[in-house]
Amino acid sequence: MKIITSPLFRSIIAIAMGVLLVKNTDTTLKVITIAVGIMFLLSGAIACTAYYNDRLRRRSAGGPVDGKSDGTARELFVVPIVAMGSLVFGFLMALEPTEFHKLLMYVLAALILLAAVNQFAALINVRKVMPLPGWFWICPGVLLLAGLFVLVKPLAVESTMFLIIGIALIVFGVTEVVNMLLLRRAEKKQYVPYEQIEEQKGEGLMS
Repeated sequence: MKIITSPLFRSIIAIAMGVLLVKNTDTTLKVITIAVGIMFLLSGAIACTAYYNDRLRRRSAGGPVDGKSDGTARELFVVPIVAMGSLVFGFLMALEPTEFHKLLMYVLAALILLAAVNQFAALINVRKVMPLPGWFWICPGVLLLAGLFVLVKPLAVESTMFLIIGIALIVFGVTEVVNMLLLRRAEKKQYVPYEQIEEQKGEGLMS
């Protein structure tokens, strides 16, 4: 789990996805859309299965069903709307991936915007500990502009938009690694060894 959530893993995935989008946009889009559709499909199927298994368990145990305090009361048929929606949406995405390219474009653009904001926040934290050259702020700014451009230009050529997204993902992956190294360096500057703390305490007592 730590590997999946690590900045290095995110960087590798972002760079790989960006390179694939730049090199072969159509095939990559189809694969990504199908993969996302399968994820929605599986999550919806798991949620629905868990829901109906819980209903069967409650019914066999004679306990309350659908919020009923009396197990013998008339059972209401309540469908898990979110899970069913996820199931249908995932099925449609996997079945007709080309119909969801524009939606995927907006999702990726929104993720790039969030990544830019996150990088700005990381740089602000680093700047509290150590000075930063101005060029460190260029890449997050480029990501922010790229995400905004894709979101506010819905009528532009789709292939051009995904090319911009691919380049932005590569930039994000590289800058994420740089930011990770900066954060580690800043943490080392903030770290004070235990021996030094004890020495400072001793000096304070002597004074």
